[in-house]
Amino acid sequence: MKRTLDEMTGLRGAAAFLICLNHTLLLVPALYQSALSPFLMRCGLLGMSLFFCLSGFVIYYNYAERLQSSSGLEVIRFFIARFARIYPLYVIFLLGFTVFNLIRTQGPHLQANLTALPVFLSCMQSWFFGIINGFQVVHLQGSANISWSISTEFGLYCLFVPLAFLLKWKKTHVRVLLFTAGMVLLHVAYVQFCHASGVAEAMASLFSCTPEQTFFHLVNYSPLGRLPEFLAGCGAAMFFDLGMPPEGYPRMRRVLFAAAFLLVLDSCTWRFFSFPRSDFSLLSLAVVLVVFASVLGRSRILSSRVFLFMGDVSYSVYLLHIVFVMLLCYRGERTASMLSTLAVFFPAVYLCAWLCFRFYEMPCRKKIRTFFNIAKA
Repeated sequence: MKRTLDEMTGLRGAAAFLICLNHTLLLVPALYQSALSPFLMRCGLLGMSLFFCLSGFVIYYNYAERLQSSSGLEVIRFFIARFARIYPLYVIFLLGFTVFNLIRTQGPHLQANLTALPVFLSCMQSWFFGIINGFQVVHLQGSANISWSISTEFGLYCLFVPLAFLLKWKKTHVRVLLFTAGMVLLHVAYVQFCHASGVAEAMASLFSCTPEQTFFHLVNYSPLGRLPEFLAGCGAAMFFDLGMPPEGYPRMRRVLFAAAFLLVLDSCTWRFFSFPRSDFSLLSLAVVLVVFASVLGRSRILSSRVFLFMGDVSYSVYLLHIVFVMLLCYRGERTASMLSTLAVFFPAVYLCAWLCFRFYEMPCRKKIRTFFNIAKA
């Protein structure tokens, strides 16, 4: 059995925290007018890219060899294991918001929510672009629409099963680095293609919506748009599997972390790289560099107790924090009230997430795995 990589758990905690930071703009809308706004807005892009890149690392690291060398039964076990990981909390989260929407919404909006509910329950809402009663499908279900990423994640699982066999090639450090660099370039090319090819405009005309909506779906929501980031994470796992010196590559780690920091800084303020839709490309590249740097040696920070705790409860944090955004939302402009709202928000989210993780998530995973006799991974 492969050893647990604490650094990846810590990075997952950082990704969830970045999403929470991004949604402080919804918690305290006055922050849109602050100097922090550019950074907070990009925290969402960073956090989601980090989630999908990490997902590629974890899925390849734990399942690639099993899927490549085993029978079809291993594919079934793979999907059962992933179902046990994401669905028990997801279905409670979604049905809870469904009840809330029945009370708070009405007319065409309520009808659209109910019509799209089976698609959400089957985790396929982000797989295609659709409009119901004038509402984009992926944006339905009220604040539960953050579950689009769960749908995208499940779509990547489905794509990974056949891709696992294509990734069964003789690997060297150079080949893996070239593969990962190719995935980064593919992501940049995909973003530019969606921006300049007229595809977004054609889809907008077909669905009577804006090109911005269709572009954002193709690049941000669609599993195909996230596939290069996922495969770049697979590349980091391949590199790690090839083995490294006990001390790792400390100088290279520092260089990659520094380069990632500069890319984020440029995206937020400098704007030295100003090609179209550069945010999507630069932040994704920064995430890949961070994940790659994390496998080049041990990190005391990412493997600390604080980050491990944040990583363990990250899934609960991701889904449940939006509930606290709704409960604590402050629309005034008094600085003291803003700070007190933020001071309550983060402890409340992490306390509730820990309780959910400890007394619901883990017991559900264990029962499902035990019922199907699936080993932990």
